[in-house]
Formats: sequence, C-alpha cells, structure tokens
Amino acid sequence: MTTHRRAAKLAFALVIRFASPGSAEDTGEYVQSVLGPQMKILARLVLLLGVIAIGCSNRPEPTPIPTPIEAALDEPNTALWIGERIDAIVELYHVSGAGQAWLRGYDLRQMVGMPGWFGSTGYDGWAGIGQAIPSSVLHEVSHSYFGAFPVSGEPGLSWVRPEGDTTSPALKQYHRDLVTFMAQPPDGFEPLRARFRNLPGLSREENPDLFHFGEADLLYSTGANLQLIPPILRRYFDQFLDERDFLRTWNEAIGWYLALPDEEKTLADQYIGITHLPLERYRPLKNRGTAHLPLGTRALLLREQRQRLVDFARQFDQIVVNELSFVDAASVDRSFQFWRGYLREMLDLHKAHAGVLAGAGGKGRQLQEALDTFVAAEQLSEDGQVEHFREALMDPFVMDLAVLIPDRPMMVLFGSQPPEGTPRTVEGAVRRFGQKLARYAGAVSETFAL
Repeated sequence: MTTHRRAAKLAFALVIRFASPGSAEDTGEYVQSVLGPQMKILARLVLLLGVIAIGCSNRPEPTPIPTPIEAALDEPNTALWIGERIDAIVELYHVSGAGQAWLRGYDLRQMVGMPGWFGSTGYDGWAGIGQAIPSSVLHEVSHSYFGAFPVSGEPGLSWVRPEGDTTSPALKQYHRDLVTFMAQPPDGFEPLRARFRNLPGLSREENPDLFHFGEADLLYSTGANLQLIPPILRRYFDQFLDERDFLRTWNEAIGWYLALPDEEKTLADQYIGITHLPLERYRPLKNRGTAHLPLGTRALLLREQRQRLVDFARQFDQIVVNELSFVDAASVDRSFQFWRGYLREMLDLHKAHAGVLAGAGGKGRQLQEALDTFVAAEQLSEDGQVEHFREALMDPFVMDLAVLIPDRPMMVLFGSQPPEGTPRTVEGAVRRFGQKLARYAGAVSETFAL
C-alpha cells in the first residue's frame, strides 16, 4: 500500500479521534506509526489539529470519585431491585456469611432513571447504583467497604478517622501496602501490577489513581478471588470473601479467559477485569481448546443483562431527562459521548436478547421498534443509511436514539451549520456533534492537501 493510500485510509479515523476525548500527542504518534517516518510533517500537523480540537472542547477533567446527590426513591420496587443486585454479587464473588450480613445492612440505593450515575459516600454513608452491572455494583460496594471488617492480624488498626484527618489509620496502611506491592520484585502477581501500571495517572504525586483503583477495582480486577489478591493485601478481604474459586493462579486465570469464546468474554468482562490487562504479552498462556464460564455464572450474567433492558424500557422517560441534562452529579459534561455509549450497549443487549424489550412494559415496545431500525441499517451502504434514517427520523423514538447513527451518515444528515440556540435536546446534541465532525473532516482534508 502506498503512502498516499495509507493516508487516505487513515483520514476519517483521525476525524473520529479528534471528535472524541483523547490525547493529541497520542494521535500524532499514531499517525507517524501508521504512515511511517517519511510522514513526520503530517504527524506534526495532525498533532496541531488535535491540540486545536481538544482546546476547543469545554469538557472538564473527570472527577475520580463523584459526590452523590440525594435522590427521591419513590419507585415501589427499589428494595427488591437492590436485593437482587446484592444476591448477584454474593453469588458471583463468593461473599462470606459475615460479608453478606454487612452488604444487606448497608445503605445501597437504586438511582432510578440514572444508568450512568454512580457514587459512594463511604462506609458510614450510602452508595448509589443505576444499572444491573455486577462490576459497577461491586465498584461502589468496594468504595464503601473499608471499615466493615478489622484488618486480620492487625487488631490495633482503626478505621475511624481522627479529628481533622480525612483518612483513617487503617486506610493509610492499605495505601502503603499498595505502594509496597507495586515495588515488590516480579512474582505470580505480576499481571495485577501490570494492570495498575496501565493507569493513566500512576506517576502523579500521592498516587491518586493507584489508591482509587486499588480501593474500588481490586475486587473486580481479581474477580474477588482471594488466590489472585496478593498476600500483602489479602488480610483486608479474607473476612469478606470465601475461598471457593475455580481459578487458583493468575496464569491459570489468564489462560482460561483467553480461551473463552468472544461472547463469553463479553459476559466475563461484567464481573472480572482480566480484559484490562496488557493481554498481548500473555498470549502464550492461552489454554488449549475452548474454556467456558461456569453455567451458574453464565445464567446469572445473562439475567442481569436482561434486567438492564427492562430498566431501560421502564425508566426511559426519566433517563432521557436525567442523562440529557448534560451534566452528571460530579458536574462532568458527558452529553453526546455518554448517551452514545449507553445506547450502543442497549442496542447490543437488544440484539442478544430479542423480545425482552417488547415484554418489559414502559416504552419497551416502541424502543424495540426504534432499535430494530438501527439493526436494519447495519446491512446498508452509507448512502442507503442516509436515506434510511432520513425517513426513520420522523419517528420521535428514533430521534431520541439518533446518536447511534454511524458517523458518515450523521455528517450528511446533521453536519450543516445548526441554527443559533440549538436546544439542549437529543436532536440538538446530534446536530452539534455532526457539525463538529464536518468541521474536523474539512480540517483533515486541508492537512492532506498540504
């Protein structure tokens, strides 16, 4: 392939990279790696465009741990819904009897109509969850966990924060143990260190990302398997978990995961975080033959997926109002990107569980018909998609889901200059994004001309 053909193939990919959150420096390096050293000038131009694009964005820095807000829980089934989510993580993560007692006594709340909303105020507060995703539930439970049990072998370590201090002695010790673990020589837990080393802010002073993920995602990263938790950290969790896991070492866990069929990998990602490891270096560990999820685990994860579709149908009106207010509880402007990611998940779940939306109640039947419109478009050419959606967008439910339209047809349908004061609605968000795509496409075309 000639340099110019490689450049042409890359052009639209760059539009998408600019229009989405990311690093301009990474994009410049990406261009040079694809096009070769002879294209250094183009790489520098792309880097400049990326800086301009990111500089024009009003997206603030994400808040690591959003501060939750009070929400009215007037839905009659919230207690039942929370009980089912707790049952799921108890079964998936082999929670001990003492751990179950703590979980069922903790103030865990369903955030009705807020699938992207999450937060925890800690052990002596409450936590909120909006979707039936076991890893997300476990994340908030993990934020709330520290203080539930004494540290094994350290009865003098207190979880009570001294007056004037924001961190308890026990949590400070946990942080020190995390740092010690990262500094230990390579051993059987090196894959977990590799996961933490991939955190984007690991080199920042005071280790905020290491501590945040070490607290909230250690159990998810290991599937809450005590055998995969390093010994220096195991004493913080040995009263919460039972040792009943079928995976005994990291090599065994990675080999099992790599041998899963793609569909089961997607399911496994909802309860164990092996997908976030740098897996390329571990390919030789792949088991011969095909591995499978335990039948009970598979059935439970599929049940939770169906529950997400039911919640989507029954809470759709509230979700549109809450999520398209454009700012979440942490004052992070997510708008188009969040709504698109969430709806893509719903589309995938709808394809995997056909018929669930129709019987879910709420707006389920209308949403099923609207999502089927997007499924049908996947078989069409780009020109065919433009005409397909031009007609389909007359349906208000299709318009509510318009962020799912692929980028090139979206540029044609929505890329012209929007009128002044485009409303803060789904249509307004799509028009702003389509116009941004068109603007960046023009900038990249000029770059290639240069």
